[in-house]
Amino acid sequence: MAVPARWSGPGLYAAVVCRTRVIDDACRDALAGGISRVVIVGAGMDTRPYRMPETAAAQVWEFDLASAQRVKKATLTRALGALPGSPTGHHPGPRASRTGPAAVATSTSLPCC
Repeated sequence: MAVPARWSGPGLYAAVVCRTRVIDDACRDALAGGISRVVIVGAGMDTRPYRMPETAAAQVWEFDLASAQRVKKATLTRALGALPGSPTGHHPGPRASRTGPAAVATSTSLPCC
């Protein structure tokens, strides 16, 4: 499969790593500041709620096309053997509820670009 030039080249990996770090830091700061809900629009293969223990006490929703969520569910099942009960694998506290790939919220009423 040919990869378009805009998706490859020198510095791409570093740019992706830096972008991920900036978003992770902003999410951690917001969670530390008291937010209790995280919405990931266009979640795709984003793993943030699964690898950031800071999200365990927050409600997390992932929105994406049903086809993207099917791919993510299949990939997580292959990698983990089953879908996690919550994105971080932690059991949420009594004040927290979670939705993740196993119970993803999908919507066709969201505005599109």
